[in-house]
Amino acid sequence: MTINPLMLLQQLAGLAAPSAKPASSAASGDLGFSSALSKAQVGGAGTADLASLQPVAFDPDVPQTLDAAQMQRLSLAADKAQAAGMNTALLLIDGQALVMDVASRTITARVDPAAQIVEGIDGLVPVPPATLKDFTGQADPQTLALQSTKQLLERLGHRAPALTSTTAI
Repeated sequence: MTINPLMLLQQLAGLAAPSAKPASSAASGDLGFSSALSKAQVGGAGTADLASLQPVAFDPDVPQTLDAAQMQRLSLAADKAQAAGMNTALLLIDGQALVMDVASRTITARVDPAAQIVEGIDGLVPVPPATLKDFTGQADPQTLALQSTKQLLERLGHRAPALTSTTAI
């Protein structure tokens, strides 16, 4: 006797969740996904509710000196690094440079901000200042990235050009 897996799942679904909504409500779930996808693609207000809220941990060999608010901002930066497909990211937060294993969301090393070369990273994620609620808050993220990069260059002894506002294409 051959068992049709689809029929078996349909029969089991009724046993597992007797109060389950009918299949027609799946279409309304698609609207929720479409809405979330649109928010993520466009950015702007409302993307903070797309944050994973997964915490970032510190390797036991790396001293943890960040407060709860900084850790929350680090979690948002980890989401950005993961969304960009990074494996190892350099996160710049409040004058500190931290190397993070993106998959495990673990800070594996601290880097001297004055370091001339940082190897073994896939990308750089500047973490916006604490005055913002999220990456899309009250200031333009491109301007924030320019400011963080300018500050890093100045620490490295390079004179950074004046910041100009950019517009999204």
